[in-house]
Amino acid sequence: MTDLEIVKKCAEKMGYVWCDSDFEYKTAVANGYRPAAGSNYDPLHDDAQAMALVKKFGLIIEPDGVMPTTEWWVQVWVSDEIRWTGVANKDLNRAICECVAKL
Repeated sequence: MTDLEIVKKCAEKMGYVWCDSDFEYKTAVANGYRPAAGSNYDPLHDDAQAMALVKKFGLIIEPDGVMPTTEWWVQVWVSDEIRWTGVANKDLNRAICECVAKL
């Protein structure tokens, strides 16, 4: 999954409408959505937006327990009441976003 696909899925999960143009943005605002454009919604690089995903979906974050010399140092888990989804990565924001995108 590309970074753009991950960010779009996170935006959708947060209830945002993805807007690629000014027209789409104005239409979304008129319809009561809180649009997210690629330039202003980027939880892969914005810690506050990543933490909003953690809070909204009740993600479980676990450290590897070993120094970050391994391939990953954090695991992020979530349950949708049917199954557990987990992602391991060195980058916490990426692990959070990939986990939400898998929901």
